[in-house]
Amino acid sequence: MRIEFFIKYLLFVCTIAICAKTERCFSQNKLQKAYQEYFQIERKDIHLHINKTSFVTGENIWFSTYLFDKKNSKISYRPEYIYVDLLSNEGNLLNTRTVLSLNGIGMGSFDLPPELTSGIYHIRAYTIAMNDFVEDESSLYTIEILNLDSEHSIVNKKVSKGFNIRLNIEGNHSIENVFATYVLRITDLLNNSIVPDSTFLENLNSGKKVSIKIDSLGIGKFSLIPSKESRFTIKSFFNDNIYTYKIPKAKPLGYNIAIDNDYRKKRLLITLGTNNQTLKTNNPNISLYAHKDGKILKLPLEISSDKTTQELLVSYDLLFPGINTISLFENDSTLLAQRSVFCSSPLDQLTPQLLNTEFTRDSIKFIFRNNRKYNSSKKIESLSIAVLPSNNTGAFKRRAINNSFLISKYISSSDLNILSELGSLKKNKSKYDLDYLLILNSQNRYTWKNILKENKPKKRHGTSSIEGYVNLFDTKNDSLKVVLYSSSNNLFKSTFLNQDRTFVFQDLLLQKGSTITFTLINNKGKPVYANFFFVEKPTSVKFIKSFKQKQSFALDSVSTLENSTLVKRIEQLDEVVLTAEKLKRSQLFGDFHGHKIDSSFYGMTTLGSFMKTKGLRMVTVPNNHPDILKAGSRQLARVDYPGGFLSFPYLMVDGVFQTNPMNYIDLQMQDIDEIYYRKGGRKDPGFFIVYTKDSFKNKPLQESDIKTKSFIVKNGYDLPIPFVRPLYYDFKSKVFKNYGIVSWHPNITPNEKGIYSIKIPNDGLEKIKIYFEGLGEQSYVSDNIEVNLKEYHDSKF
Repeated sequence: MRIEFFIKYLLFVCTIAICAKTERCFSQNKLQKAYQEYFQIERKDIHLHINKTSFVTGENIWFSTYLFDKKNSKISYRPEYIYVDLLSNEGNLLNTRTVLSLNGIGMGSFDLPPELTSGIYHIRAYTIAMNDFVEDESSLYTIEILNLDSEHSIVNKKVSKGFNIRLNIEGNHSIENVFATYVLRITDLLNNSIVPDSTFLENLNSGKKVSIKIDSLGIGKFSLIPSKESRFTIKSFFNDNIYTYKIPKAKPLGYNIAIDNDYRKKRLLITLGTNNQTLKTNNPNISLYAHKDGKILKLPLEISSDKTTQELLVSYDLLFPGINTISLFENDSTLLAQRSVFCSSPLDQLTPQLLNTEFTRDSIKFIFRNNRKYNSSKKIESLSIAVLPSNNTGAFKRRAINNSFLISKYISSSDLNILSELGSLKKNKSKYDLDYLLILNSQNRYTWKNILKENKPKKRHGTSSIEGYVNLFDTKNDSLKVVLYSSSNNLFKSTFLNQDRTFVFQDLLLQKGSTITFTLINNKGKPVYANFFFVEKPTSVKFIKSFKQKQSFALDSVSTLENSTLVKRIEQLDEVVLTAEKLKRSQLFGDFHGHKIDSSFYGMTTLGSFMKTKGLRMVTVPNNHPDILKAGSRQLARVDYPGGFLSFPYLMVDGVFQTNPMNYIDLQMQDIDEIYYRKGGRKDPGFFIVYTKDSFKNKPLQESDIKTKSFIVKNGYDLPIPFVRPLYYDFKSKVFKNYGIVSWHPNITPNEKGIYSIKIPNDGLEKIKIYFEGLGEQSYVSDNIEVNLKEYHDSKF
């Protein structure tokens, strides 16, 4: 038998080599051509690294996006918008964000308003091109949200009293007198895994029983050769109840496919089975294909008219990295059987190594490396890192990045919660669990019924485009050009005006709320008076696939927690109702002097004039000043004599610290809502905290030239805001330990030696857990490490 396998293997290698040289194997077959054309428009996978999965109203949901080119199995470097929706458990759209993905990486956040009720919510991510596909290519993640101000605040996953047995057959169906493998999964009615007290396969004809082992995921398997007369049932005993499931009868005619996946030797043994009745009925033209994400390969196969079993040994090297689908066809048109199988990962997993820890009074700095020995070919482009209290429930449904790209689209939404338990697929046990899971989810998302319909999607631009028309009045269209300029978007583009007075700009990266200007110039470069009418595309984006969420959790109210444990973020306090001149944010700045601002505030018109009343004045900073960013420039500063020592004020605008306060000294008082000011000793230049009105954030620029038209971008990407952690009164409380967050770093780039560092607040915690996600050209990071801070601190001091 081994010699026969070896001969078949050599024949297969030779066949593949010939196909690779001539390429005729890929061009002459109608089925292969249809498959390649169906995937001609590149398809993407999106992974979201969410800082945690359990949140409290008043917090923010922070996330990083990773965009993956499925066909080429690598980062999608092309700039593209990713749309991220926050959904209720019923599928209602609560909020949406547009994220700019650059070099495959993006970031964003959601505010969680106080009126949200405790419950299960979902985050969905997609690109505009995904609306054109028949399949739902979006990514869906489940989170919990708690409202500490409501009467019932703790969310518990409640085990349903129901019982469900789901069964599938390798190859999608069973044939009479043909060996078949069956996989079952046992869950409650909410898709939580159940491990019964015992489970048996019973032959109703003979009364014989065979035990079925069920693992911790609720998955079990068994094999049998069904006959025409055989009747089988599954009996499962759980909590003093008996649950039965009747196995469907086998088909009298047909073919089946079974695969033995040898992970150690990296090869597949493919077995095609049929029965004598099928061979007597007809002798069809049978063909076998391996395919994945637009790449397809015809495997050499000859069906004997007198053999019911055909075996083929295939090396991983001849297949595609990731999950391959093996399809058996009759006459290259009728699908007989199909099986998905995991061969290998296109990316290598790197493991973060903690090199050093540096403690200060206020912070802790961690220095990491992604692998023990640096390899430039396994470079990670960017990482996102979440730091949570140890054993925090906020990461209970974390999905690893490799599972998002390799597995999630091949299993149903009801099984997505298993992905967190499969881990990195480094261990063979996890691979075998995945193998059973793929049999259980045998209906491939890319069905041949759709592929052979030849309904090809159109190519979409993944970023902004502007299509417009120009009213020239009495000017002739003689080599006129439209110039688009935007300082905030780093754009300076031009295009000729068409004869029908239309123009188009494509592949633009436009920030929502930013300013763009249009100017029409003639062939001598002089501006021409004109009016512009245009449309931003996409004008609006909504995911058109219906929301179908089979995975759900019951919520059980247990008790009410003390809501004084968490102080909501500064940005959230805008929701407080004002009475008269009451300050909205005064409770957070007890030692600051607060001012409610109007346009005539004490006769001052700008922020700079207000700062000058606090002892600051405009000075020229010497060229030899140690601060190279301020040396030689004009700055507002406090001057202390003798020696003329300069000290510069601190400024925070809308919750963000500003490195150069001079950028805001001309900010008009009419655009300011509140100012908070604090001064320490005599030499202290002061700390200014400014909150602007909405009118400032979306205020259009004034036109400097009547021939230049300025507009505000309505449909661009959202600019990410810096991470601001909630303020916790008690780091030993249940709320912080179970749902709090220590730190979040959405975009960390390792240096040329693969080393990177993060800094977190020193809150006196004894243990923390650090979660890593990252992606590179050939590698990924998806891991977590627990750090005993007490041991590190004791070793340093």
